Amino acid sequence: MQSLSIASLLIVAATGVAGHGNVITPPPRVAGEGFKAACGEQPFNNVKGDPNGNIQQLEQMMKGQNFDASKCQLDLCKGIPFSDNNKPDRIQKFSPGQKVDFKVAITAPHTGTCVVAVVDTSSNTMIGQPLIAFDNYASTKTGVAKNNTDFSVIMPDSLPAKCGTAGECVVRWFWDSAEAKQTYIACVDFTFPGGGGGGAQPAPPGNNGNQENNGNQGNNGNQGNNGKQGNQGNQGNQGNNGPQSQGNNGNQGNNGNNGSGSSNGQRDKSSGDNQGSGSGSDSCSRIRRRRW
Repeated sequence: MQSLSIASLLIVAATGVAGHGNVITPPPRVAGEGFKAACGEQPFNNVKGDPNGNIQQLEQMMKGQNFDASKCQLDLCKGIPFSDNNKPDRIQKFSPGQKVDFKVAITAPHTGTCVVAVVDTSSNTMIGQPLIAFDNYASTKTGVAKNNTDFSVIMPDSLPAKCGTAGECVVRWFWDSAEAKQTYIACVDFTFPGGGGGGAQPAPPGNNGNQENNGNQGNNGNQGNNGKQGNQGNQGNQGNNGPQSQGNNGNQGNNGNNGSGSSNGQRDKSSGDNQGSGSGSDSCSRIRRRRW
């Protein structure tokens, strides 16, 4: 019994040095008995001693262990279930358009990419667009940029109704390093008021060109049918020698993006701390919009 205890301590001590990254705030999921039952005792001991470790390390530890493959989803929330975190102090209450500040610990850089996004836990799929994405994250060449560990995201204006129930949706931080062949994941549980269709914009009202047909606000820039306000038969009405158009060839909203709306978050190509990182610009930490 004593030798087993010493061995366990050695595992914890060794893995404590190995850890490389995790979310600090908002508080991410932590492993408990649910993780232990799903993924096995050795991975559980590892995660408890080293919450900053990667999922590939856990995969290796699971070999030869008793684990439930259907429940130990390492690529979802590092395999940590909601049942281990179903406590008021671990569930955030986010609201539409809320700014959420993130603090991340990175103890050793590994050049890669990072995506922070809202994820449906039942399907392990991203909802909408990333809240923020980094092309060059935790670079070994330039060091860890400030906005890699200290940044903000803006919650969407709407999310599916299921996100009103804790455990159904998470904000997931996903750092993947092809250089090191390692992946680091953390999930933040939250509830979100109301419901909706995941941020999709409603279609504007209209009929046969009345601000709708082949000219929705934001679609090719035309308001109405080919830029006309009203029915096709109103040629000559609302102005001399032709239809009254808004924006001349529909240039209302710069190429039609008036009302199309961008899905949530920080989506323009930018670098450093543009759009809410709160730190100095850093060309080595370019943030861009991309699909996960």
